[in-house]
Amino acid sequence: MDEIARFLGEHPPFNQIPAADLRRLAGLIEIEYFPAGHHVLTQGGPKATFLYIIRRGSVDLLRISEHGADVIDTL
Repeated sequence: MDEIARFLGEHPPFNQIPAADLRRLAGLIEIEYFPAGHHVLTQGGPKATFLYIIRRGSVDLLRISEHGADVIDTL
């Protein structure tokens, strides 16, 4: 959990949180791994119930249209 707290503390807005609170927050985090090509969230699908933080890799934000999918941003 110390590694998670340290990671969060290196990035806004988490770097504004006191260390003790960061450690407590780190204890509540659930870590998930997604394979390439996995749809984490989809437009019109179920609402997000978590805040997703990307630590490694990337996630493409796609705009789907009748002409296919366009990458509008990469996180």
